Amino acid sequence: FNDYMNCLFADPTTEKELPLIDEAARAGCEYFCIDAGWYAKGFWWDAVGEWIESRERFPKGIREVTDYIRGFLDCTIYFNDKEVAEPAKYAVVLISSLALMGIYIALNVIKNRKSA
Repeated sequence: FNDYMNCLFADPTTEKELPLIDEAARAGCEYFCIDAGWYAKGFWWDAVGEWIESRERFPKGIREVTDYIRGFLDCTIYFNDKEVAEPAKYAVVLISSLALMGIYIALNVIKNRKSA
């Protein structure tokens, strides 16, 4: 059972998932996939690539839901390392730039200490 393709269309929450898991198990499904959106506060595509669970969607964490799934079915979660939405790309560039700037500042401090 794939929650995106069958009904939630990238809008999963704990409240929506638990009854679906019960019904998927009752229908004889062997697998349950939490598809796109588990990481997004809003529209799912804007957060593709961040891969951090949304506490707005899963207040007790996504593990509450995945543990529940594993009580009945095998569990999978959508993840694609080749997809990163534009906002997430900018975050990666910003973090990388800040890290490089930090290294540059640290090297200059070391250089200045040695010459003093």
